[in-house]
Amino acid sequence: MSAMTSTAPDRQRPNGAQYVKIWFRFMPREGWLPYDTEGLWAVEVGPDVARVSNVPFLQDRVAEGDVVRFRTDRDGVRWATERVGASGNCTVRVLPIPSGPLGRSPGRA
Repeated sequence: MSAMTSTAPDRQRPNGAQYVKIWFRFMPREGWLPYDTEGLWAVEVGPDVARVSNVPFLQDRVAEGDVVRFRTDRDGVRWATERVGASGNCTVRVLPIPSGPLGRSPGRA
């Protein structure tokens, strides 16, 4: 399986606070989407920590509101290294499977 970057790296920055993009790396799973990174919007709360401001779609063990530590590479990209504060939120994914009663569309009932 070849991995690729999440399809939304060019999404517009949300309005309001000074948002930064924090990138997460992970191992793609067999039978899952073929991505190995996901970028999440966050607000810096310290020199190397940020609070996640949106819901992850692919990344496990992080939720909106969690605080993560990151390192910035020489290209200015911020990479998450660990979660340092839990928000108490959780992320639940609901994905239709092609052979299920909804087929490929969650809107079809």
